[in-house]
Amino acid sequence: MNENRFIDNRTSIIHEIYDTEANLAWLKYPMAIDPTNWQSASQLCSRLKPGQWHLPSVHEFMTIIDYNMQEPALHEYFRYIPSPLPGVYWTSDRLISIPNRAWCVDLFNGRVFYEYIGKVSLSNLRIPIFMERFLSVDSLGNAEYVAFVWPVRNGAI
Repeated sequence: MNENRFIDNRTSIIHEIYDTEANLAWLKYPMAIDPTNWQSASQLCSRLKPGQWHLPSVHEFMTIIDYNMQEPALHEYFRYIPSPLPGVYWTSDRLISIPNRAWCVDLFNGRVFYEYIGKVSLSNLRIPIFMERFLSVDSLGNAEYVAFVWPVRNGAI
């Protein structure tokens, strides 16, 4: 195990954790970002520093997932900092065959699955009880899935 794999880096505005093996920098305090829909999550990341920060891909998430851990299922480095909450996080990846769905990663256990992006009639959804907390419903009965956001960027410090 590389003890120097992660470097805690604080720029003038953004506090990040740099992964020397994956050449990725993760926002250190993603829990400050409330769960939101996929489109807003993408926009929020790009506003941090245009052209640099983005929603992570499934592959980028897998560089820090550790299936031997739970609550969260993350590399041990992330277990000792006030970092991401165990929960569902958006990725930048959409399904090729069903473009109105995007992949998500559940940091509680590392499970990867997909959800709707955009509004869907609540009557058309079959929602397990545990997923109800990930829905935002408007006054017309349209629902959107919401998830946490953990911005990442490519490149060295």
